[in-house]
Amino acid sequence: MSKSPILALTLLLVTCGISSAGTFTVAPILPDAGIEAFNLAVAREQVGRDLFSTPWGTAIIGRVDVYDRFPYLEARWFQIVSDPGWNRLVYGEVGGELRAFEADLTEPRGLAVDENGRVYVADSGNRRIAVFRSRSEFDRMTLEPFFEIGELARPYDVAFSDRGTPFEPNDDRLYVADTGLNRIVAYDLEESGAMAAFEIGYLGNGRENFAGPIAVAVGRVDGAHADEVYVADSHNGRIVRLVDAGDRFEWAGEIAHDAGTVTSLDTDHWGNVYATSPESGVAKYSADLTRVASLHEGLQRARAFHIPFVNRTDHRSGETQRLGQSAGILVEEWSGDSGIRLLELGVEVIGLEVAIEDDIRANLILTDRANVVTEVIDAVTGRPVLVREWGSTDAGEVELVSELSELSDQLVDGVYVYRVNATSSYDDSPSAQSQTTFEWTGGTAGPQPERARILGNDPNPFRTTTAIRFVIPSGVPAQYDLRVFDVAGRIVRVLGEGPIDSGLHELTWDGRDAAGVEASSGIYFYQLIVDGEASTGKMVILR
Repeated sequence: MSKSPILALTLLLVTCGISSAGTFTVAPILPDAGIEAFNLAVAREQVGRDLFSTPWGTAIIGRVDVYDRFPYLEARWFQIVSDPGWNRLVYGEVGGELRAFEADLTEPRGLAVDENGRVYVADSGNRRIAVFRSRSEFDRMTLEPFFEIGELARPYDVAFSDRGTPFEPNDDRLYVADTGLNRIVAYDLEESGAMAAFEIGYLGNGRENFAGPIAVAVGRVDGAHADEVYVADSHNGRIVRLVDAGDRFEWAGEIAHDAGTVTSLDTDHWGNVYATSPESGVAKYSADLTRVASLHEGLQRARAFHIPFVNRTDHRSGETQRLGQSAGILVEEWSGDSGIRLLELGVEVIGLEVAIEDDIRANLILTDRANVVTEVIDAVTGRPVLVREWGSTDAGEVELVSELSELSDQLVDGVYVYRVNATSSYDDSPSAQSQTTFEWTGGTAGPQPERARILGNDPNPFRTTTAIRFVIPSGVPAQYDLRVFDVAGRIVRVLGEGPIDSGLHELTWDGRDAAGVEASSGIYFYQLIVDGEASTGKMVILR
């Protein structure tokens, strides 16, 4: 097949160290050329052919080598896409040759790769798992049939597990979603074959039963695989969490969903779970299956979302690590404006609530593993009265409790800001921030604000609405004006104006202009003018 840099441009962006905001951010494949996604139109223009019929699954084989002399760093990324419509695999590397493997494949769907570059394909129509060895030299990769796993009935997906010991093959396992027989089968992997170990599932809707298990994924802890096995049970509308107990599966729990048919599951470096559905897009769950975020606007019948992992070898120390990346590859319906996209991964702090009783208790949802720092700030003076580091905190529902004794001697009656700063555990991800306000009346009278003060907006970044909070000094009613501007200084919306009483205030912006049209993604400013004195703040919209 012809050469093209397009198929794996997604990988090029992954290796560049992307900074993102929000849990998911759709990123352009090639921004300088105005290419948002690799789709049918781009394929015809760049490659001169349609390339795919029905892309279904994708997997990445990645390697990064670090040296103490030139070239210092070398990276190789090969992407594989299954196409059950044309019964083949398409694969290639950035700037290299695109190739197709189509001999003896019938409806290939789910894919998995291991750290040694073996590729496992759910060859659904042939009722088997086809295993390939990949061989690469410079920018060219080939796939060689290695062995197969038979005696299956319409397998739709496959997942590899290193069982917590990357680069040690003696305990490796493979899990197959054998959709035709409504079961999940575990195989012990050997040097050139596999042996069935145990299985779970019959047709049904209770514990230990499935009705159309289409997707399967393995949990992770700090990059290494864990004992959790996640199953998308399509007709029962649920995601099931199993535990590999060594010689059997244990049913550890399940959560119902209304996402339609979940066609893909994957996990990231920290063990968070991503479920993809043509009807509902991509949903993100913590390892215990607490739903933390989703993305569906702008996606077209998404079929799979894959987090690339790379073997990073530091030849200076001889250490090799298996590392998950901070961006993923999304496979959508193949059409003139959808196909393969890049989604950057980040963190958000959602639903922050603070209660003051015998302690300061903050409850929130964290959408990714992050280093968390909280601040209690005097709204009048802007002075932090308590800063606390909570360390690495996993995604999901989080409760942060601070004893009042930690700051009782610094609290005076007045308004305070409780701020949460979360920095994603990925090296190249920025911080997210959320804050709320509370009034303290259990101490002595504090200084009153001499001028109006903006306390910020929350959430920030935001997708639909955000609340802007500010304090008005005591005295006679003041005149105020609160407006939103774009980066060019144009007025987008007047949120409020006129007389206003002293105290704490909050106004909500729904992300629309005065005509009711949604503002596009980007940076915006808000300006508060009180009795002729102005103060400003900055916020970000993510669509």
